[in-house]
Amino acid sequence: KYGAKLELENAEEEDAPSIKLNLYYTSRSQTLKSHQYNYYDRTNGVLSTKYPEKRIEFIVNYPLFDEGVKAGVRDAKININQLKDQELNLLKEIEEELQNRLDAIYSSHKNLTIAKKNLEENRKYYNGIVRKFGQGRYTALDVKKALDDLAQSELILIQSKVNFNINILRYDLTKNSLFEKYGINPDSIIDEILKASDGGL
Repeated sequence: KYGAKLELENAEEEDAPSIKLNLYYTSRSQTLKSHQYNYYDRTNGVLSTKYPEKRIEFIVNYPLFDEGVKAGVRDAKININQLKDQELNLLKEIEEELQNRLDAIYSSHKNLTIAKKNLEENRKYYNGIVRKFGQGRYTALDVKKALDDLAQSELILIQSKVNFNINILRYDLTKNSLFEKYGINPDSIIDEILKASDGGL
């Protein structure tokens, strides 16, 4: 993106009016003895600087109808707009992917909370059944069913914990893989955020 901006700046600079001033200073020789004396003769040669030549060039450039320059500016602006679109699409893709992973974390955490609650309720129910079984109010089949429900609740809780941790891991992996895929340095992003924060203070 920086390169595209630099390209646009260069194109706009070429499209803008410019003024150039060139100064030239040379020394000629007037000796007729030989070619070598033209340089080494301190009386009339080049080194004598007795016959200086000075020249000034004043160039004004105003590219009113330079189609090449106009096309360069147009192409540079198109490149910047394309890069902006690509950047927006990239940010949208990253945001959607991370949001999907976050939604999975929220969902699995909700399931984990429900599993903990169900386990606690089934444990209380089982303990109550066992006490009442000793009083002859419930059969062994009732106790077995309550125990099966309790065991099932424990398995569901374990699976919910596993799913929750897997989704956290997937979120981290997705985040890191996206950074790697698009060559994004998380440290540089943090630095930019800190700089922006400092600038706003």
